[in-house]
Amino acid sequence: MKKIFDYSLIMSAGSGSRMSPLTDYIPKALVCYKNKELIDRAITIHQSVSSNVFVTVGHKKELLTKHLVNKGSFNLMDTSGHDNVWWVFNSVMKEVDKPVFVSTCDNFADINFDSILSSIDLSSIVCLLILVDSGGERCGDYIEEKDNSVISIGREKTKNLCSGFQIINPYKINQLIGEQKSFRDLWESLIEKNALNCISGSISNWDAIDNFDQIAT
Repeated sequence: MKKIFDYSLIMSAGSGSRMSPLTDYIPKALVCYKNKELIDRAITIHQSVSSNVFVTVGHKKELLTKHLVNKGSFNLMDTSGHDNVWWVFNSVMKEVDKPVFVSTCDNFADINFDSILSSIDLSSIVCLLILVDSGGERCGDYIEEKDNSVISIGREKTKNLCSGFQIINPYKINQLIGEQKSFRDLWESLIEKNALNCISGSISNWDAIDNFDQIAT
């Protein structure tokens, strides 16, 4: 059965400093949550919808690389020393003129892709943020939107929170804006171009593992 995406990418190169001291010894992606490593939870989501899964490695990359090699065939991308947006502008992915499903390694959800596909023409998007209603209980990037177009992003809590899942077209991004230092900068630049879209109501059972207390309970 043909997958929805030809390519997807899991960002798992960060240091996970908020989970120190555990992440002083292992990458955040290998932190165990409910008896399963974070990266393995992310892989399950990506493999269900993507033919080719890329994984970024950086902090403690030797440990994560060994884990992934033992799990199967993945396209590993070393982004050591760079922000998590670096690969959009500096890797082979920058030439991909197709929708790419992207997430961090520490966000989990049931995503209704049928709902997304029935509402959005993915071939036309530059960047689509998949939003979740957190009830205003979580910190993060909150969205003001109108007719599925993002108007602003900030920390002031609204109904719509960035879930950590997005669909991007790297080629279109590179054609539209210059290299950015973070995804937040990328989103802000796309807002100026009226090129940042969003969709809500397509996620359930969402969670994000942000700190040590969440795995210690």
